[in-house]
Amino acid sequence: MAIKKNIRKNKSFRRQLTFIVTIGILALAIAGALSSAWVTKVHIQDQLFEDGEKVTESLAKQSSLALIYDSADNAKDAADAAMGFPFIEQVAIITTNKEILLQRGTSSLSIPNIHSNIQTVTLLEEGINHWLFLAPVFLSSETTPGDQTLLFQSDEKDELIGYVLIKKGKSKINEVFYAAIINNIGIGLLFATILLIVIHISFNRLISPLDNLAAVMARAEEGETKVFAALHGPKEVVGIARAFNKMIEALAQQQDQLKHHNEILEYKVTERTRDLVYARDMAIKANQNKSNFLSNVSHELRTPLQSILGYSDLIHETLPPDLDDIRHDIDTIIQNAEHLLHMINSVLDMSKVEAGKTELNPQQTDLEQLLDNVVETIKPLMTPNDNKFQFIKRLSHKTVELDADKLRQILLNLLGNAAKFTHNGNVNFSVTQTPEALLFQVQDSGIGMNKDQVDHIFDPFFQIDGGHSRRYEGTGLGLAITYQFCKLMKGVIRVESEEGSGSTFHLTIPFNK
Repeated sequence: MAIKKNIRKNKSFRRQLTFIVTIGILALAIAGALSSAWVTKVHIQDQLFEDGEKVTESLAKQSSLALIYDSADNAKDAADAAMGFPFIEQVAIITTNKEILLQRGTSSLSIPNIHSNIQTVTLLEEGINHWLFLAPVFLSSETTPGDQTLLFQSDEKDELIGYVLIKKGKSKINEVFYAAIINNIGIGLLFATILLIVIHISFNRLISPLDNLAAVMARAEEGETKVFAALHGPKEVVGIARAFNKMIEALAQQQDQLKHHNEILEYKVTERTRDLVYARDMAIKANQNKSNFLSNVSHELRTPLQSILGYSDLIHETLPPDLDDIRHDIDTIIQNAEHLLHMINSVLDMSKVEAGKTELNPQQTDLEQLLDNVVETIKPLMTPNDNKFQFIKRLSHKTVELDADKLRQILLNLLGNAAKFTHNGNVNFSVTQTPEALLFQVQDSGIGMNKDQVDHIFDPFFQIDGGHSRRYEGTGLGLAITYQFCKLMKGVIRVESEEGSGSTFHLTIPFNK
């Protein structure tokens, strides 16, 4: 059903209209031919039936002498004349005793039952192919002018002296009917063909503007612009073509405007891209200059700072025991110098990372020794804030291949931040070894972070309590360096935190066995 619908939809308007009109005209032609043939048949049948009645009545009038004198010779001419009429197959004159006085025809005639009360011409029998007419013959009591027969005058009613039977065939009627059908269909088809030719020519004149309009629309659908339909044809088609032309004109104007806007936009994008590329290049250059500057400054600061630390250690070692106040001052100098050296090292590490000068140095590393060194280094940092420290390790292989220095710095940064931002709380450090990676977790119960702080925690120089009144010291580079080192080692680091409830850092570092 759906296929038929699709086929019907895909047919052109011309073909559909031509098909419908053709079917209608042919149906009308055939129906007209059949109805005309049927009317002709009925008319011929009625005419033949009437002729049969008249022939029977005429023969009955001419058979009275033959029946009076019981002489067939007196009716031969009349019988032969009756046989000369079309479709008369048999003629018979019958006495009242049902005896045949005279018969004409090719076959013998069986006399049917005849009712005595028949007074006029009667259809005695009707078959498929014949009619059998019966007319009574009376001896009239009056004499008509010109009669040469001897008539007996009587006051009584007419006397029945015999009958006339005529058999008339009907088979020719069907032949005429079928011939009429064929002739009428032929004539109908001839006129239908002529009418179809005329209609086809008219359709072409009416539908050609539609075809032209459809062709123009097809070109517009394929993307061709500024295609306009010709304004000719019927009024309705001209109206459609005019509306289509207005639409195409409006679309053309919009396309021109859009093209103009696109050109302006393309120019602005090109100009803005050029500005952005220039700004990017300047930013890269400025970043490189910054990194070089920080590297140079850090290097220049580290040299005198190393000297300060060296001479301070020397003074601390050679100072007499009774000078405790001076010894305390020297310890303060050493502590601040080491803190400053740590900050300078952080700036130098960040500069190397941004400059792309940091490289991995993987080597066989004793995990237990590395972790014990980290724990021993970090434990003293827990004491100033009264924090409790817990360390859990689950190692299956003692020795793995990785960059031990960078892993140590990552862990020290994470644990150092946990110790710094936690007061009278807990810091838990755990490590779990899988066949392919080390899973570290640093959990604290410190001040925690909100969502915005978590989103920027790995940005360079970002500090949780940034500003002039901040409580916690630092450069804001520790977690940025941690994140960059983690990426360099093809690891993953993420943080979970809630403000006021502490933070948990998850670190995954792959290794080679």
